[in-house]
Amino acid sequence: MMSILEKIMENTSLELRQKMAAAPLSSLRRAAEKAGKRPSFFNALSQEGTSIIAEVKKASPSKGLICANFDPLRIACEYERGGAAAVSVLTDRAFFQGELGYLDDIAAGVNLPLLRKDFIIHEYQVYEAKVHRASAILLLAVALDK
Repeated sequence: MMSILEKIMENTSLELRQKMAAAPLSSLRRAAEKAGKRPSFFNALSQEGTSIIAEVKKASPSKGLICANFDPLRIACEYERGGAAAVSVLTDRAFFQGELGYLDDIAAGVNLPLLRKDFIIHEYQVYEAKVHRASAILLLAVALDK
């Protein structure tokens, strides 16, 4: 029996192969080079005092739907008004009901660094994050090989 992490990783690999067949890494790299700069994640967390990374998440495998009236931009704007230093955005579709487009939507409306939170297993996803206006990515050690 596969663990939830194994299921997520298997699905991520399948989705990644499909994306790479539709748009090669070389074209994504070129798009990433043209992408504009976002506020620095490092600088946001280096400020004196406590820095909060607030999360935009619609659902999870363990809790199911978390927010029925999910509006990622509205949520991120509330976080910015509340003093968050950065916003973490779930982009995994199959298990968290996330979308890469949420990064674009949020970037258009807030001036905070954005963290792409997903199961990053290939450099392709790093370039995707840049194209979709993320300032940083989250790497899960358990999802990576040496």
